[in-house]
Formats: sequence, C-alpha cells, structure tokens
Amino acid sequence: MSSKTFPDIHVQSQPTTWKYRTGWALTLLPALALLLSALLKLTHAAVFVDQWVNKFGFPESALTGVGLLELSCAVRYLIPRTAIYGGILVAAFFGGATVAHVRIGDPGSSRRSCSACSPGAVSIFAMSA
Repeated sequence: MSSKTFPDIHVQSQPTTWKYRTGWALTLLPALALLLSALLKLTHAAVFVDQWVNKFGFPESALTGVGLLELSCAVRYLIPRTAIYGGILVAAFFGGATVAHVRIGDPGSSRRSCSACSPGAVSIFAMSA
C-alpha cells in the first residue's frame, strides 16, 4: 500500500472582494423589498389594507398568511445555504405580484415587477460564481 495524497476536491476558491460585495448588494435589493412588504402586511397598515381589499380585491384575512409566506421567502433567500431555493421562491412570489397587478390593469406594473426581479436573478449567479 502506497500512501498517496489526493487533492481535496471540496475546497472552493474565494470570490474576489468586489464580486462578493456586488453579490450581496444585489441580493439585498429584492430581500429588502420583500421584508418591507411583509412588514406592511403583518402590521395591517391602514393604507396597505385599503389597497389590498379595495384595489386588488383580496380578503383582509389573507394578509397575515401572505405576509408570513413573504417573510419566509426573504429569510430563505438571505441564508447562503438556501439562497438558490429562496431565489426560486422570490421569483415565484414576484411573478404572482406581477399577475395581481396585470389582472387589475395597473399601468406600468410589469415594468416595476420585472425591474424588482432582475437583481434577484443576477445575485444568484453573482454569489455562485
């Protein structure tokens, strides 16, 4: 038996500082949007409840559940180990928000939602590079 040393295949190279910081900056943009929206939903802010019920046509009882779901997506997205799964959830959540705006004929809704999703998609690739 010879004792050969094999290279450790589990060692990953560290990303450069600017890639690391750019990845986190792009990750925080959609995460902060989700966290702010979840906060408005969970606190039942009067202005937000009025839009939720009268403009979008959703029942007020759904605010807490959707807020918790949104908070869960944001937390999964911010944890590096679950960031890919969280990124998929965030994209799906923003897709649902786009559908809600398009359904009521909100002008410019698709531009806002797509611009909010783009940083999330970019940050997944930036962090995995």
